[in-house]
Amino acid sequence: MPARPCIAKRAVEIAHKEGCGFVAHGATGKGNDQVRFELTFAALDPTLQAIVPWRDPAFYNRFKGRSDLLEYAAARGVPVVQTKAKPYSMDENMMHISYEAGILEDPSSAAPPEMFRMTVDPRKAPDTPALVTVHFHRGLPCRLVNKADGTDLSDPLAIYMYANKIGGAHGVGRVDVVENRFVGIKSRGVYECPGAELLRQAHIGVEGLTMDREVFRLRDTLAARFADLCYNGFWFSPEMEFILHGVTKSQEVRGDGGGGGRSRARRGGGSGACAASQTLSPPPPNRPTQRVTGSADISLYKGKASIVARSSPLSLYNPHIASMDAQGGWNPADSTGFIRINGVRLKAHTRREREIAAGKVVA
Repeated sequence: MPARPCIAKRAVEIAHKEGCGFVAHGATGKGNDQVRFELTFAALDPTLQAIVPWRDPAFYNRFKGRSDLLEYAAARGVPVVQTKAKPYSMDENMMHISYEAGILEDPSSAAPPEMFRMTVDPRKAPDTPALVTVHFHRGLPCRLVNKADGTDLSDPLAIYMYANKIGGAHGVGRVDVVENRFVGIKSRGVYECPGAELLRQAHIGVEGLTMDREVFRLRDTLAARFADLCYNGFWFSPEMEFILHGVTKSQEVRGDGGGGGRSRARRGGGSGACAASQTLSPPPPNRPTQRVTGSADISLYKGKASIVARSSPLSLYNPHIASMDAQGGWNPADSTGFIRINGVRLKAHTRREREIAAGKVVA
């Protein structure tokens, strides 16, 4: 999904460079990509017009489906990966591969094992789990360590490519969903995203230690809306800009105003910043504080990436309070009033329902 705004943004840049008034894309008239491309064109340059062959009757009447396109390609010697026996639509980039069409259009049929390209079958993955440690600074992965094979990476691209490699080797990141396209059609898609799943789990592990509970809840609320906007093609929209500011802020600092946080968050992925994040001392009150900074250990085993440990110099977790073996400054008697107050509305609700059931009041 994020790939389409990137492609469309670059198309607009090239159109400006070449002095073009038109841009084109090859997305079908049934899917989401046409919306994603053209909403980006509209947001970045409303004067550009889009040429869309798949919505031209002369084109879609000539090519009614993938079989017609495959025949055309074969007749003219155009090399394509797909065949009539395996006509999957494969969309591959660094983050993932998505598959549609062919047998996948029958949601009652399992995806064929030979279709997958980034991940091994989880059942055939190694019997020994891999353990990797991912370090974060201000919400961004800045270091990945695998002591078993000597890997120690700090370059963002190298981190992502290695996460894809080792995650895929352990069958991590397969997703099979029936989704609801923005145009109103249900479709079935199968995805492989091993690196993204590995890093997502690690990020969740560090957030769990460092993010305030109420900020976490707001983040989750924004995350659902972010996903909708991203899926439906509204990357370059006022509402997405608003959400991105909030999400970035949740990862970064406390007590710092304005939109400057976005640029700092992007710059914070270097190895120097990552090393510094591991030796931070708690700051004085009311001073800016990196929030989602720390590390998480992830176990990769037969299709699953699991958080097994996490740590942070900025953790909100207090073992002295959380321990069941010590009070740690917590007064258990305080819980009595807390529970009593939270139970007031529940008692009122039950009292009313009993009165209705007894006929004392009319509902």
